[in-house]
Amino acid sequence: MGRLQYILAFACFASSLFSRAIDPLVPLIARDLETAPERVALLSTAFALPFGLLQLAFGPIGDRVGREVVIRICMVAMTIGGLASAFAWGFGTLFTLRVVCGAASAGIFPATIALIGDRVALDQRQAVLSKMLAATISGTLFGAIGAGLLVDLVDWRGVFLIYTATSAVAAAALFAVLPAKQPHTDKPAAGVIEGFRSVLRNPRAKVCFIAVFLEGLAVFGLLPFVALLLEARGEGGPAIAGLVIAGFPLGGILYAAVAPRLVASLGTAGMMAGGGIVAGLSLLAVAFGLPWQGDAIAFIVLGIGFYTLHNSMQVQATELSAIHRGSAVAMHGSSFMTGQALGPVIYGPGFTTIGVFATLATSALVIAMVGIACAILLGSRAEATSASA
Repeated sequence: MGRLQYILAFACFASSLFSRAIDPLVPLIARDLETAPERVALLSTAFALPFGLLQLAFGPIGDRVGREVVIRICMVAMTIGGLASAFAWGFGTLFTLRVVCGAASAGIFPATIALIGDRVALDQRQAVLSKMLAATISGTLFGAIGAGLLVDLVDWRGVFLIYTATSAVAAAALFAVLPAKQPHTDKPAAGVIEGFRSVLRNPRAKVCFIAVFLEGLAVFGLLPFVALLLEARGEGGPAIAGLVIAGFPLGGILYAAVAPRLVASLGTAGMMAGGGIVAGLSLLAVAFGLPWQGDAIAFIVLGIGFYTLHNSMQVQATELSAIHRGSAVAMHGSSFMTGQALGPVIYGPGFTTIGVFATLATSALVIAMVGIACAILLGSRAEATSASA
């Protein structure tokens, strides 16, 4: 793919800047728009909900009109939405624009994964996808950190203008480098529902979608409770919780840096099993109530283990259907987001009924078994396919 993979990675980074940008700005936006902070906090939901749901729409659209078209249009929509957000005159307007940005983001990363599935051979695909993953994680991480640092210099509206400028550069680069037409001619003849059914006829699809659902539930369900767990142990406030949680995306970036070597040394099955076991051991370490510095290290290792497994599952999703690849990736993303959404619903009652240690130990067992099961059910065939690619 040459320089195109770097342009796509930059587009993923730029679109992800907007996802967590609101979090550090809630008090300032609340005062400026004269509304309650609790309402402003809903701006994060306004982005996340359409991002999760509309992947199911953009997947089939990309199958029919081309991933390239979807990525370019969504990047433009993201840029326009970000620019308009900087000039929003009320909470309702800003809420609507966050929905627009979330919807646009839903068409960028999943379509990028499917596009890479179209263009990159299976034996090279995981290394390329790891770059997209690292760019997306970095955008999410720097989006929140940058907003907190920049707001004192340029106000919250200036933050949106800076992020919009980054998005505009990415959009211009996409129009310059990414062609508007698909390089392949295979297009699905069936309707959207039949496309989803076609993907599900592949027995490997059920394993993939259940696995990423359990991934999201077991790992991301913990994140909203980190501050509460630290506070209960007398381990500091939001700043310390932020440092601990930041270890997770940092681990993802570290994984991406060594992904090609891991693929070469461990193979697909080894990465699935190893990633699940490492993630499980990290959750178990958190269950023992370490000092916050120990939790921070555990979360870095958790990020490495989780993304080693998850990136392997992304590769599997691109192989479920060549014709309906966009639909397959969309179902993969939707399953993952559903697990993330239900995770806190499971963790909360778990902490109050069976306790913190038992809940985290159960989650550790779940993610470890997911990795081992995927290695057994998916790994051997993936190795064979990769070898023949």
